[in-house]
Amino acid sequence: MSQAPTGGWQNPFARTSFPVSDHSPALSAGTGATDAFTGLPNDTADRIQRMQHMLQKKLGPEYLSTRQGGGGTKLTYIEGWRVINLANEIFGFNGWFTEVKSIEVDFIDFNPETGRFNIGVSAVVRVWLRDGGGHEDVGYGKLENTKSKADGLDKCKKEAVTDALKRTLRNFGSVLGNCLYDKHYTAEVGKMKAPKAKFDFDNLLRPSDVERPPPSASTSSSRAPPPPKPLAPPSTTTAPPHIPPPPAQRTTPATSRTTPAPARPQQQHQQQRPPVVQQQQPNPLDRPGTADFFAGDDDALFAELPLDGEEGNDSGFAEGGLPTVYEES
Repeated sequence: MSQAPTGGWQNPFARTSFPVSDHSPALSAGTGATDAFTGLPNDTADRIQRMQHMLQKKLGPEYLSTRQGGGGTKLTYIEGWRVINLANEIFGFNGWFTEVKSIEVDFIDFNPETGRFNIGVSAVVRVWLRDGGGHEDVGYGKLENTKSKADGLDKCKKEAVTDALKRTLRNFGSVLGNCLYDKHYTAEVGKMKAPKAKFDFDNLLRPSDVERPPPSASTSSSRAPPPPKPLAPPSTTTAPPHIPPPPAQRTTPATSRTTPAPARPQQQHQQQRPPVVQQQQPNPLDRPGTADFFAGDDDALFAELPLDGEEGNDSGFAEGGLPTVYEES
């Protein structure tokens, strides 16, 4: 972009990252005659006159807030989001631009006894208008006794930029905050009670409000689509609960008698009772020193004789540990 001659007026946009469009309505020659005093087209002069009329007004109590200041004083101020909305209404959402010129950390003091930080940050912000005019001012943000150094710096930087933006916008007129420096005005407006604003549900952006892009010429048809059919009103009667039909019974073709349903097999999953184990009674003959011997099915041989060297012992064992067998003749 070419620079203006030395000593002449220089476009401020040439020193920033905001290029000036040749098709901008504020900088174009316009279609009508130019104003004799400003040299601007009549449409641009009318727009500036309307903005000037709004900038000369003072803020009503609906835009103001109060807080406690130092020494027990009561401070009246305008919040950052409100002044941004006013700038968009006056200049247009694309009629003004902001530039953060600098952010400097003035001090970071750490107290080892409490483990907390005291932080102070300053910022310089410049506001450009669409026609090339602008202002800049300084803002400050501070925070004391914070535990986190990162959170403290984050808050202080944002506070400094917002403060600088508000101080810069007040240079454009009373309605953007310059009227708050008039003590007579703040004393009178503080006596007024602002009506409580009702929440506007109709001003909410809903997903159905987002407009879709129009269809292309190749996909659009010459006939408009039919309107959607209205939904049927809900029925006021309730349907009876569903009752399953009874199982069908089989009938023989010869007679009309009904055959009984086959017996259901016993369920396999029933738990079977464990068998009862009977304890075997002890045999009186199964004692130490006795033996019983069976040979064959018919001939039962039994011996119960005392062992050698023992008397009165019910044992049929002879020498060598084998039983003595006596056969019947």
